[in-house]
Amino acid sequence: MEKVKRANAELAKVAREEKEQLRKDQDRQKYMMGGCVVKYFSDAYDFSEQEMNRIIACAFSLKDVKNMIATVLKERLILR
Repeated sequence: MEKVKRANAELAKVAREEKEQLRKDQDRQKYMMGGCVVKYFSDAYDFSEQEMNRIIACAFSLKDVKNMIATVLKERLILR
């Protein structure tokens, strides 16, 4: 019975650690993305979420932006 309790505790510990790592990874991604916004579009904080959605949707519909995204994805595959 003790072995089962220890195994369950160990399993719970591993699950907590995985959850914590996922949260840290997500926080790092959010921090990085926020840094990009501040660096390249410092006025972003003056817009509401709806206004930002319109701006981003327009930007991502541009041919040059789509081409750059495709280029970055290709480079990522090459570097792997």
